[in-house]
Amino acid sequence: MRKSNHEALRKALRGTDGASCSELEQRVGVDAGNLVRSLRSMPDAYIDRWRPARSGSKKYVAVWCVVDVPADCPHPEGAA
Repeated sequence: MRKSNHEALRKALRGTDGASCSELEQRVGVDAGNLVRSLRSMPDAYIDRWRPARSGSKKYVAVWCVVDVPADCPHPEGAA
């Protein structure tokens, strides 16, 4: 059974302004093909924006982010 990359990706993206797949590949140590597959299967990951590619055959690269889930709203005082 293979290990999921989800937690490592969340940890690498949380608290940042996002990262491209090549940046995540360096941070997490997983090849780009597996990264894209993992990111697409994560319900809290999304493409935040596109930026021009620095080199290569692609014109733009996706910058991925994860949603920071807020804490539950506190219960009103005196409510049962």
